[in-house]
Amino acid sequence: MLNCSMHEVGGVLVISLEEGGEGPDDRGASYRESLYKLVQTREDGRFAVDLGKLEFMSSADFGFMISLRKRIGMRNGQLVLFDVDPFIRDTLATMKLISLFTIAEDLTEALTHLPAPA
Repeated sequence: MLNCSMHEVGGVLVISLEEGGEGPDDRGASYRESLYKLVQTREDGRFAVDLGKLEFMSSADFGFMISLRKRIGMRNGQLVLFDVDPFIRDTLATMKLISLFTIAEDLTEALTHLPAPA
């Protein structure tokens, strides 16, 4: 189960994901639900997800990322993943999911993909 922390950079919500321990727990589910609510209510629809602390993602984690992308897209928001481990990038490609995401090398590059609204 993944845990997350958040901070804002220039109006972009940066979500840092990290491994949260073995097996499902209520805390992971509550993080996801809180994040989904934030996506639905946040005025600025720009999000950057830091995967730098992950070397592996489970199928449930990939499902979470797809759901997050869908919810952001429903609000006409933008999502960029950054600092993606090569194994995770290869897994996204193998699963034919890589085209769903914009992927940047680091936060600086991610922010260039998320310009402020005019």
